Amino acid sequence: MLVVSAGAAWCAGREALASADVLRAQQEVDRVKRMVTMGALPRKALEESQAALTEAKDRDLLQSTLYARDGLNSITEEKSRDMMGAAERQVQRSRERLAAAEKKVDEGVAPLTSLTPYLEEFERNRVVCSQAVAHARLVHEMQEMIRAERELQSRIDQLTSVRPGAYRAAEKFDGNGSFTALHLRAIELGFVKQFRRVMPISAKGDSEMHRGMGYDHRGRVDVAVLPDSTEGMWLRKQLELMRIPHIAFRGYVPGQATGAHIHIGPPSLPYRPLTTATGPTMSPARPGF
Repeated sequence: MLVVSAGAAWCAGREALASADVLRAQQEVDRVKRMVTMGALPRKALEESQAALTEAKDRDLLQSTLYARDGLNSITEEKSRDMMGAAERQVQRSRERLAAAEKKVDEGVAPLTSLTPYLEEFERNRVVCSQAVAHARLVHEMQEMIRAERELQSRIDQLTSVRPGAYRAAEKFDGNGSFTALHLRAIELGFVKQFRRVMPISAKGDSEMHRGMGYDHRGRVDVAVLPDSTEGMWLRKQLELMRIPHIAFRGYVPGQATGAHIHIGPPSLPYRPLTTATGPTMSPARPGF
């Protein structure tokens, strides 16, 4: 628990710093604009301060998406596209700064060692861009998984009531209706012990994407494994032994894994925000997630 709290505090600190950077950059733009109006600074100074503001905003955007405290839960496909754009612009800026520094070296104005910080900056931003691409891919896959689940869940009775031996796009296990954070922790530990890797949870509890698609996913978890794979069959067996309700979604078409995953917990319900004196809000979430 201490580790989680420390991690959350670290992320919160980084977000506060990023927002402070934007505020300072905006204040600098305002200051320079006044100086330019007075004729004390050239127009180019204003353009440079505005470019610095844009760069600060891109860093802030990456902080709130790529390094968000709640991972993918607060990210939508639109936000992931914005994140990609910010990461690509960061790479382009560092490439341009590196090119300008290389020109000075070629002209003999600066030593070769002066390129080091520019090369390091370019490499850092290139790595961040790669991370943003991977993050955006996960967001897209999660969105497709939610769409598949919504479609399949709406036809769950039809899909699970087929003749013996026929392909089933989904299999439902009702269990005793109980699924808690303690259950999840035990399953995660068992998965690590069995497969020597962390269980690939694609959605844990509530998320922007689930709400955006009209689903209340609190108290539920999606695991990105094929139901009929070694990992999927192990997970389903554990869930059955623990009498935990779940749905194994194989996808739309036999032989294809689009949207395939295991949904742990009761079926997701339609999202219905409660109306209070302060406006719409969610009903109390289940303990843990």
